[in-house]
Amino acid sequence: MEDKIIKVIASSIEAKSINDSEHSFIGVASVEVVDRDNEVVVIDGLDISEYMKNPVLTFQHQYNEFPIGRTLWLKATTDDGVKKLIGKFQLHLKTEQSKTVWELIKDGYLRTLSIMFAPVTYEDSSDGVRYWKTSKLLEIAVVTIPANPEAFIESVSEKNSTLGEKVAKSIYGIKGAVATHSIPFLDDDVAWDGTKAREQLRKWASSDGSGDPDTPDTIDWSKYKQGFAWYDDENPETLGAYKLPHHYIVNGELRTCWRGVVSAMASLLGARGGGEIPEKDIEAVYKHLAKHYKDHGTEPPELKQWTPGEAEAYLMEKLYFEPLLNGLNEINKVKTFLLDVIPTLKATPEMSDTDKGVGDIREEEEKPKAFKIKIKKEEQK
Repeated sequence: MEDKIIKVIASSIEAKSINDSEHSFIGVASVEVVDRDNEVVVIDGLDISEYMKNPVLTFQHQYNEFPIGRTLWLKATTDDGVKKLIGKFQLHLKTEQSKTVWELIKDGYLRTLSIMFAPVTYEDSSDGVRYWKTSKLLEIAVVTIPANPEAFIESVSEKNSTLGEKVAKSIYGIKGAVATHSIPFLDDDVAWDGTKAREQLRKWASSDGSGDPDTPDTIDWSKYKQGFAWYDDENPETLGAYKLPHHYIVNGELRTCWRGVVSAMASLLGARGGGEIPEKDIEAVYKHLAKHYKDHGTEPPELKQWTPGEAEAYLMEKLYFEPLLNGLNEINKVKTFLLDVIPTLKATPEMSDTDKGVGDIREEEEKPKAFKIKIKKEEQK
């Protein structure tokens, strides 16, 4: 499977380009400049041919949901010496989500596009910038990544827009619950270690890469938050404010650990004393974890009042018994295969002298002769 990279281009939807009658707008999908990851997507090397065969426009890169619209066209252009990929996008307004997104675009609350691409070749410059020389465009999405989710809701409320408030909550959840996201999974058999995960997340979110808990001022808290399902929004700049981790960092990228997700869900539902999550936040946190379950292809447990014993039993079943049963099933498959195949492996029929080659006869004669000589030597002793 080829790697996928998501790049966000901020403030790329211009109000003057919005056409209300045809529900369309023009926006910048990618810009050939050094981004905050110290990388550049080379526009001339971005292959859009496959994407344009099925040019869907999604919301928040939710590719497992219905698209909100389509890309009408894309073209490379140069503006003040900077290469850009611009396009015209149209929303279909056939679903509630697409209608909501369109209203927020018109009102100016959604102004950001994001591309997902598969890297093919790259070149690193002497100053440490990575240039993606060739790549394949996979998806374009309308996204919203404001620096402060609370400010986003307040600005909408100032205009008394219940629609915007509803969307903001659907994206970010209730205050304290981390927004749902889709992060690639590690192999299911990767063990979960919460202490190890926290250490990795600290280093990943630290400006100096140290992850030193004694220097929390180096931590990008919005980045650190991505590894958890809940945080204390009243004390967001303390390490103890973050609970229910379920992600590791692998090669500098956030990855989901299935056993970590199960552990977090069981903790939320009451295992190991519970996660001490405020009751008002439980449903939103559950939705965050349930999204990972669905991405994994597994039905999440029902959200209900579990006893600590029930939650602990669920944890034991998912983390220990199911992997054991899966292992036994694999062994049984091998056993069944061998039982089916072994009876068909009959000994090779003896060859007649006329079927044997000279080499076969010589080898057959030499072996008994060597055996007889050995016996004779023993008799002489």
